[in-house]
Amino acid sequence: MRNRKIKIPQYLVRGKRRDFHVLVFPRLKHTWAYYDSDSEHYAIDADIVGCKWLRFAMASLIAAPDKIVYFPIRTKTSFHGYYFPNYDAVLTRSELQLRRSEWVSLRRQLTPDHQINQFVLRYEPDKLCDYVEKFDVEQQRSYRRKHSSRQEIYTLLGDTVFMPLMKDSCYLFHQDILDTAWQNDENYGSSINWDFGWFLPDGAIHNMAAHETKTQP
Repeated sequence: MRNRKIKIPQYLVRGKRRDFHVLVFPRLKHTWAYYDSDSEHYAIDADIVGCKWLRFAMASLIAAPDKIVYFPIRTKTSFHGYYFPNYDAVLTRSELQLRRSEWVSLRRQLTPDHQINQFVLRYEPDKLCDYVEKFDVEQQRSYRRKHSSRQEIYTLLGDTVFMPLMKDSCYLFHQDILDTAWQNDENYGSSINWDFGWFLPDGAIHNMAAHETKTQP
C-alpha cells in the first residue's frame, strides 16, 4: 500500500489554561455526523472520499495525540431527507481531555491570524496495519477493559459531535475502514465498526437520492 505525505491546515488557538493545535480537515460532501437511533449513539457515515479522510484522521491522532481533528461537515439541510439534523465532528485522543465547553471559543480562533505551518502527516498504512496484526491476546483484553470503562463516550454539544478515541481505537478503526470502504455496487453499504459509523458506496448514495424520504427539515 502506497505511503503518502498529507498536508493538513493547522491552527494554534488559545484555551483557558493551555494552547491547542487544531487540524482542519476538508468540508466533505457525503460525510455526516449524526445520532444513530438504532445503535443509540453518535456516529459518522461517509462515502469513499470521506472514509479516506477518516483514515487520515486516525493516522494523525496516532502520530500526534496532542492534536484536535476538526471536520466542518455540518449542513443546514438534509440529504434528500436523510441525516437531519447533522453536525460538525471533533475527534481527539481521549488523554487530551478537551473540555467541550471550550470548543466554541477555540473554533472562533480558526482564522488566518492563527494559522501556522501545515501539519505534515506521513501516512504509512502498512505500518498501521502491522500494529493491528500484532495485537496479542493480552492487548485485546486490556483494550476491552479500557473500552468497557467508557473512556470513549461520544457526545453532542451545540452543533458539534465530540469523539474522544483511545490509541488502540484509532488503529482498529483505521483497519476497519480499510477493510470496509472499497467501491462496489452495493445499494446499502457496510458498518465500519459497531460503534463508529457506516460506509456508503456510490450505490447507497444514489439510492438515497432516488428515494427521498419525508423527513425534511
